[in-house]
Formats: sequence, structure tokens, C-alpha cells
Amino acid sequence: MAERESADDVPDPPTLSARHRGPLVVEGRIRLFDTEGREIDISDRKRVLLCRCGASRTRPLCDGSHYRTNFEAEG
Repeated sequence: MAERESADDVPDPPTLSARHRGPLVVEGRIRLFDTEGREIDISDRKRVLLCRCGASRTRPLCDGSHYRTNFEAEG
């Protein structure tokens, strides 16, 4: 019979938050895939910034282009 994990053994789930006029911030371990289904290696990161403005040259990752484009999210 398999051992059950205790609450202490389960890692904290990732969190997602939006920066005002900026990217989405993901904190915690996640797996990230491009539009072709290929995994993007972010294994060395505990925090990832995801583009919301659409202008990043490194999409889906943020490269700071929201500053240049004066990005403002709706709502």
C-alpha cells in the first residue's frame, strides 16, 4: 500500500497575480509550454513574469515591453 503524503510533504501551490500595467507574476514551481506544446525550461526559476501586453519579444515571458507600449489592462 502506498504511503499517503502529509500536508508538510506537499509543496505550496503556485500563485498568480497581475502587476498594475505589467505582467502576470507566477510564484512557485510550474511547467510552461509554448504554442507548439514544447516545454520551456524554467526549472531554475521560482518566479516567472508572463507577458500581458503582447509586445514581448520573448513571449510568453515578459521582456519589459509594456513600458515602451504604455500597456494598460482593462478593468
